[in-house]
Formats: sequence, structure tokens, C-alpha cells
Amino acid sequence: MQEKIKYSSILKRDEVALYLNELSKGFLQERLSLSVGNEEIMMDTSDIIRLEVEAKGKKDGYKIYISLSWDKPKMENCPP
Repeated sequence: MQEKIKYSSILKRDEVALYLNELSKGFLQERLSLSVGNEEIMMDTSDIIRLEVEAKGKKDGYKIYISLSWDKPKMENCPP
């Protein structure tokens, strides 16, 4: 399993919406699975997640940066 993957693409608006929707489903299911080609990363989500959004308007376009971060969930059945 990979510890880091990166994805970049130019998509249609509805494709971006579908990608973000699939990402949100992973949060609701408490486990995210992201894959690019044959690389995959699995992440258990937490009940508390830091969300940072930055939006910029420029002369020739717009950018939105979205950052999500959280601590790895503690294993309930493992001793400290």
C-alpha cells in the first residue's frame, strides 16, 4: 500500500462533482480508498476532521484549494 499518491486531471464540471461526491462517500463509510493507476492508498477516517478552503479570483480564472486532515483513529482493541 502506498503512503502517498497524487492525482491531477482536467475534467468536465459534472465529472469533478462526481469525483468529489465519491470522496465524500468514503468519509461517510469511515474509510477512504484512493487509487491512481495501480497505486492505492487506504485511509481510515476520524470523527473530527480539519477542513480548510481557500478560494482565489484572478484576472484570468479561479482556484479553490481544499485541504482535509485528521489524526489516525486509535484502535479500540489494542493496548496502549
